[in-house]
Amino acid sequence: MDFNNLSSIKADPEIVYLLTEYDNISLESFPLEVNDISIQTNNYFSLGFTYAREIIDGLTVGIHPKVNMNAFGLKSDNVSYIADVNWNGVDYDYDVRIEGDIYAGLPVAINEEAVGTTDIDYENLFDDDWDDNISMSDIWKNKTVSFDLGASYEYNKWSFSASILNLGSSKWKGNTYKLSGSNDVMQITKLDKLDYSIPTKTWLSARYKFSEKMGCRYRPQFNKL
Repeated sequence: MDFNNLSSIKADPEIVYLLTEYDNISLESFPLEVNDISIQTNNYFSLGFTYAREIIDGLTVGIHPKVNMNAFGLKSDNVSYIADVNWNGVDYDYDVRIEGDIYAGLPVAINEEAVGTTDIDYENLFDDDWDDNISMSDIWKNKTVSFDLGASYEYNKWSFSASILNLGSSKWKGNTYKLSGSNDVMQITKLDKLDYSIPTKTWLSARYKFSEKMGCRYRPQFNKL
């Protein structure tokens, strides 16, 4: 069984501020505003097998079907992160808000009291012992299937190969939520299902064998998110 972590993030260059302590940022830089944040992260376990067969002399093709058990997923598109500073008479307070929609697939449920309301207690968003009670059966509920395809061909001292990985998607049928931020308010809505794309990778390889111990290989990779 393999564990996969696929993540991508796109945002304005100002996102570097989110990696810095606010106390270390000059007051003249506030309010901080990072727009067009697009995030996709997908964490899942996969279990599969490989079948390969030589079709003709030198040509071998194979397939690798996998069952994916989704553990955690998060995606957003064009989200804004805004932080401002206020003087309370003693110290500076930082006001942070998120504008836009974030979609989440989770291995456990959010407390019902937090769903459908704008008065969210983030410290009690989940049950106190959720990390002790979670099991593989919870992750197994959100399972999907994907495939890897490959082929190789050998001719004299040359060998060629190609493969396409992650043909499929991740689908969540339980514990799926939309977090909507607007006008300093965050609201959580429960969803029936949620789909996540798995980045497809294409590998091409060409190798020339000079001798038993020496060869030269060219192997580009192409990714599609």
